[in-house]
Amino acid sequence: MDAVTAAGLGVVFIAILLVFRWKLRALKSQPECALGNQVHVHRLCPHHNVVQRYQVEEKDSLDEHLDVLTRKLAEKEGRLRLSKSKIRQTQNEIENLHAIDHDVRIKYREIMESLRNDLLTNEKECKKLQEQIEWVSRRRGELKEEVRRGQRLYGEAAAELASNLAELQRGRLPEHRIIDKPQAQYSYSSLRVRKEPLLPRSSPVTSPDKKQRHVIQPLNRSQAEI
Repeated sequence: MDAVTAAGLGVVFIAILLVFRWKLRALKSQPECALGNQVHVHRLCPHHNVVQRYQVEEKDSLDEHLDVLTRKLAEKEGRLRLSKSKIRQTQNEIENLHAIDHDVRIKYREIMESLRNDLLTNEKECKKLQEQIEWVSRRRGELKEEVRRGQRLYGEAAAELASNLAELQRGRLPEHRIIDKPQAQYSYSSLRVRKEPLLPRSSPVTSPDKKQRHVIQPLNRSQAEI
């Protein structure tokens, strides 16, 4: 801005010098022209007032031209002063903008840094949530499979228990039936050595007393047969 101001002042100063130089040349050449005109007009016309009138008109035109130039110079100076004031205002505004821009840049950097940190934390949390969701879904599938297997095993155990209960109620043993009759020479002590039938491990619904009665009845029958 200082270079532009100096250039403007230099142009105005050069224009003023040219105007004054032109005025000096006009003033120096005016007597010679007046004499030449006077001689020339005197030869053409004997009235000297024409030459004088011409000189007066020429002087008036120069004065008017000088006034015009003076007014223009004053206008230029006024514009130049306005330009200088505008330049100063612009410089002040630019300085203020630089200060504001510096503060704005600092705030912008702080905001961007906080946004980056928030973005990183959000990405980490999203990854953790995705891993947890995958683990939960995988665990849910495993639990469903375990539930199905438990239901199947429970159904099989219930069916086996029902069949065992039915056989126990009928007095039949699922395993180790006594078919062949023992010889008469065996004593009661041989019954103790003989293996007792194995009952299923599943606990029946009936009470222990009923269970003992059901177990004792086949033994009594076998003893009676013996």
